[in-house]
Amino acid sequence: MKNNFFTLKQQLIVTLLLFGSGTFLFSQELTKNVTQSGSLSTILSDEEKANTVKLKITTSNGASLNTTDFDILNKMPKLKELDLSGDMNTTTLPGNAFADNQTIETINFPANLKSIGGGAFNNSALKGTVTFPKTVTGMGDIIGRFGNCQGITAFDFPDNRNFSTHEGVLYFTGDDKIMRLVRYPCGKEAESYTMKEGAQTIEEQAFFYNKKLKKLILPTSFEKFAKEDAIFRDVTALESIDVESGNTTFASTGGLLLNKTTKSLVYFPPANKTENLTIDGNLVEKVPAGFFSNA
Repeated sequence: MKNNFFTLKQQLIVTLLLFGSGTFLFSQELTKNVTQSGSLSTILSDEEKANTVKLKITTSNGASLNTTDFDILNKMPKLKELDLSGDMNTTTLPGNAFADNQTIETINFPANLKSIGGGAFNNSALKGTVTFPKTVTGMGDIIGRFGNCQGITAFDFPDNRNFSTHEGVLYFTGDDKIMRLVRYPCGKEAESYTMKEGAQTIEEQAFFYNKKLKKLILPTSFEKFAKEDAIFRDVTALESIDVESGNTTFASTGGLLLNKTTKSLVYFPPANKTENLTIDGNLVEKVPAGFFSNA
């Protein structure tokens, strides 16, 4: 009886090891070719949908991925790495394509991707550096697409005619030759950042949801915010905004930002620890309503 017990125990262990090993090998990488839009559900078996960790998708016969295909990808519970670089046909990611997806951590975009729909990756689990193909050239394809992605630490746009990066921070220079800071990564760990010299504008939502940055330094070239009340939402650690001497429009006092042209206070960082403040009346004549709400 004792020998039978150990025999059964050994068989169970071997069975578990084989099953675990099989699942591990199966889930390492899976490649599928889509020949008809919306057919990913039938191309993948139920077992593949449930267990795949790495998935590479190519397309042929003019097929491109559509919302039905993206819905399937979002429902795969173990999918962490998605490689679409072999997809030559998909040029658009639909709005909210991967919004709230908490499994996919890395993505390689379709090689000829041109546009990214609104909210496409908001609240997603993307991690590390997000690299874009050179075919994405519009600033509007970035703003409002990567909100609250706490794992993203940098953006990269190699060989792109409109985008460039500085310490992982994304800048855009369009036909008007104005350099704009477009997106500061939510997960960037640095506590201090000096905006690139030559940049003139900070775009809407540029610093949304970063919880690490304590000090932002604006260069002499900086001229304006695209929308003053929609730049720093939930930037909870920010203590001060400093301005390099020589800037003709902005200055800083006690870490608070002021506009020298309009003679008004602009922004009170939420983590600013100033307890006593003396305001120079030669520099400031206007205090916006609710300015000290963070104090």
